[in-house]
Amino acid sequence: MKKSLLAIAAAAVFAFGFTACDMNIDDLLNDPELNLTGSITLTTANPVNGTQAYGANDTIRFKSAACNITEAVSDSMGTYVEAGTVMVGTYDNLLTSNNSQANLSFPLVGINLRGTSAQNYVVDCPVNDFGFFQYLHDTDVNLLITRGIQYANVIGSLFAVAVDSNSYYIGYNGNINITNFGVEGDVVEGTVNVTALYVTKDELEHIANDSTYRASIGNFATHFPSITFNGNIASRRVPIEAVIDALEDNAK
Repeated sequence: MKKSLLAIAAAAVFAFGFTACDMNIDDLLNDPELNLTGSITLTTANPVNGTQAYGANDTIRFKSAACNITEAVSDSMGTYVEAGTVMVGTYDNLLTSNNSQANLSFPLVGINLRGTSAQNYVVDCPVNDFGFFQYLHDTDVNLLITRGIQYANVIGSLFAVAVDSNSYYIGYNGNINITNFGVEGDVVEGTVNVTALYVTKDELEHIANDSTYRASIGNFATHFPSITFNGNIASRRVPIEAVIDALEDNAK
């Protein structure tokens, strides 16, 4: 990671007229004007069903966004599928020059696409199925981001916005259209149009462990608040092993 980031920073030094003594990679990575790691900007629409983290017409700008191709993964039956793309965005600087560290802070956006090219990726989760919420209960959102949706022997593309340590949005209907899948060091660009449910760990715990409460819900798809995220992606493609490790290490 350090080599790739240094190359990007060096290019910025020449492009913006800095001198060698001005070059501090961490400062450059954190400079919003240079935007070396890219960004993801989302707006919200159509909030439905109760209290949630965001309302209509909110703008959420993840000013640091990085992504790269990850290794192939296997489903619960041991069947391997092709490598995918993991993308993470945060409000604060995500990467440092030290390739053993990544700065993760809430809120953060995580996208896991089951592919490695410019195409339209469908986000589709069975939110009318209690088993899916049991799966969410048993799987930390950080692991969902790093591994994608692995439910009912299907590995699917994922969109999630982790609001804090107790709550997150999970996309269940829509698409992420990648229009440019750049080489390493370049940007991955695209658009987001995904409707997501707002879930909390407390509510998932209640559903999983209280059969009477669970039976009273009826339609799980309308039980949770929902909202639609629209927006733009311009995420820098660099090695993100440190980001993946930090997400996995913080899973609870």
